Amino acid sequence: MKLLRNALKSIAWKLFPFAQCTLKTASRLKIPIESRDALSGVQEIFIDRVYHPYLEGLSNVKSWVDVGCNVGYFSLWLHDSLGKGDHKALLLDANPLSCKMAQKLVLLNALQNSFRVENKVIGPDGAEVSFFARGTCTGNSIFRDQDPKKRGSTVRSSSLQSIAGTDSYDLIKIDIEGGEKFLFENESERVLQFRLGLAEWHAPHWTGNQMREWLEKNKCRTVKVIPSDLSRPDPFLSSRGTVLWETR
Repeated sequence: MKLLRNALKSIAWKLFPFAQCTLKTASRLKIPIESRDALSGVQEIFIDRVYHPYLEGLSNVKSWVDVGCNVGYFSLWLHDSLGKGDHKALLLDANPLSCKMAQKLVLLNALQNSFRVENKVIGPDGAEVSFFARGTCTGNSIFRDQDPKKRGSTVRSSSLQSIAGTDSYDLIKIDIEGGEKFLFENESERVLQFRLGLAEWHAPHWTGNQMREWLEKNKCRTVKVIPSDLSRPDPFLSSRGTVLWETR
């Protein structure tokens, strides 16, 4: 980890993707770092450990659905943090490049019997959705957000119900850059079937107040909430934030 921290401050950053290395986690998972995008993701998840404050509330999780999995770092981090037990995970992302990279990580770490990766856009079954991605970057959204470098394409969406079916999972993790609006508005019943939820909200598409109102309406217990703007006395007034809840 110290080596990676130093790399972020050194000439190695400028050499990526040519200076390649592999991170090995505490439980010996292998995470190849082959680009600047990968290094940024590794820093966020494995070095800065942005999800670590929620770990206590996730300690009994055995299975999860990772909606907006990107290249799979969250799921690998959770699998590693929980002790590489007998876990089951369904990883979903709208970006085919992200899914290709996530599948590569799954195979590299011999998780293909318990981790499934699917290239899916969450929405009404069969609906046409505009999807925007920026070049070869794995970041993406159904919203252009006035970024002229994002290229749009039309894809067909699938409901969470049709993808996950009636399979039982402990946790749903949601980070879909504003697309959470459609999940909470249209598939609340399916979302509430998960014992735990971990979601990032993205205003203006889905605000912190909307997130709070949804939790209160559905009688969910807020376990922990962290805003992106720590100066806010009310975390739900931040334009972005992440909340862990428990259904009752």
